[in-house]
Amino acid sequence: DSPTTVTTTTTFPTPPPQRNCSINGSVYTSDKQVIQSFPFHVSINPSQPQQSSPRSSYAVVDMYGSVIELNLVNIVNIPPALFCLQNLQALSLADSINLSIPPEILRLGSTLKSFTAFNISKSLFLPPALFGMTLLSTLSIVNCGLETIPEDIVYLSNLIELTLDQNQLVTLPATLGQLPSLTSLSVNSNLRLFSLDFLNGLKSLTTLRGSNCAIDHLPNNIYNLRTIEMNENQLTSLDGLETITSVSSDSFSFRNNKITSISTGSLDNIESLQYLDLSSNLLTTLPDSLYRIKNLQTLDIHNNNFNEKETEWIQGLFRLTNTTIIM
Repeated sequence: DSPTTVTTTTTFPTPPPQRNCSINGSVYTSDKQVIQSFPFHVSINPSQPQQSSPRSSYAVVDMYGSVIELNLVNIVNIPPALFCLQNLQALSLADSINLSIPPEILRLGSTLKSFTAFNISKSLFLPPALFGMTLLSTLSIVNCGLETIPEDIVYLSNLIELTLDQNQLVTLPATLGQLPSLTSLSVNSNLRLFSLDFLNGLKSLTTLRGSNCAIDHLPNNIYNLRTIEMNENQLTSLDGLETITSVSSDSFSFRNNKITSISTGSLDNIESLQYLDLSSNLLTTLPDSLYRIKNLQTLDIHNNNFNEKETEWIQGLFRLTNTTIIM
């Protein structure tokens, strides 16, 4: 018998229907037409891996010609045609002078999940339309001169990751604490930010980064934090730390503050902590509870005020553990 030849056919999902889109008197029938209308060059699916901060504009396009990711760098204006992209999931604007976010961004609301603005303004205004983008899971506004965040951020109910580094924030709205899905918040380098009390009671947050601010006390009752980075602030104690830690906490960093002492109760319920950085503070002793953290792999306490006898005591007790001490 002759061998039987079996032919396999690869089937692909049906591409999403493309609708004609009209904006500012122009009609666009495809994402290709939209991209090619831009008055600047956009690389398509660049072969070289892009850095976290790309130097030139590029688009990620799927096999059906749908633009699913768009990164625009060093542009003068946002082309209105951009808002005709019908399957765009991620949009990034970077290194552009005095851009504004137009209300037309809401036209992307049925698909956009990630929006990034980096260094595009000295005093960026966030339009109300941005907070109608209810599918957003990642929002990053960095080095844009932001002074306030509207209370309307509460409407971003699917927001998971919020990055607001290098702005001019003094506070954030209490409604931020009502976001049910928020797991990661970064507010690094907001030099006028004195407090994180707006986070009090937030149950979903697992990662908090607030270094290089002016924060002088810890927030309270954030029940599931795994990672805390609050370096280069004005903390004088870790009072309340026990209310923002959990049994799954694994990395805390409080480097370069003004911490003079740590109460024993502050370190309750952190059995799984693996990394603790208390370097460049004003500590003269350590609480007994610190020696009993079972899984602590690294403790950095260099550049504090331990005298010779205290240093010997600390080193001696940690010889009984597998913890690496940096003094």
